[in-house]
Amino acid sequence: MTECKTPWYLTRVAGLCAWSWYEAGLRLSSFSKQDSYTAAEFAEFHFSEEAKKHGEAEIKDPFWDELFYFQKQMGEMGFYTHLPALVNQAPFEFRSAMRLYCVIWDRAWIPLEFWSGEAAAVYLEVKLKED
Repeated sequence: MTECKTPWYLTRVAGLCAWSWYEAGLRLSSFSKQDSYTAAEFAEFHFSEEAKKHGEAEIKDPFWDELFYFQKQMGEMGFYTHLPALVNQAPFEFRSAMRLYCVIWDRAWIPLEFWSGEAAAVYLEVKLKED
């Protein structure tokens, strides 16, 4: 999305990092409260995200066979009992307005970091109406 593809603009990442941390925090907090994850826990988290997007079709994807086999071997019946609720959930809400604000905080022709709060809010409102 960076219109001005110069090294000076491309090194600006404060807004992009802030949005990434916020989104990651929201998604991971809905899974469990941990500081680290095992490979199996990450696979389960990744599967839950994909199941929300694609529903029952995701269960048929052979990519997840190893996860299902692992859960079966570990005797994790809770994993299987919550599958119907998981595939029928609404997809994760994507906060596009916040993402746009964070992108143009770093990457607008004049980055929003240098704007007043009121001017940045008006600019964001105009950009959202355009899109």
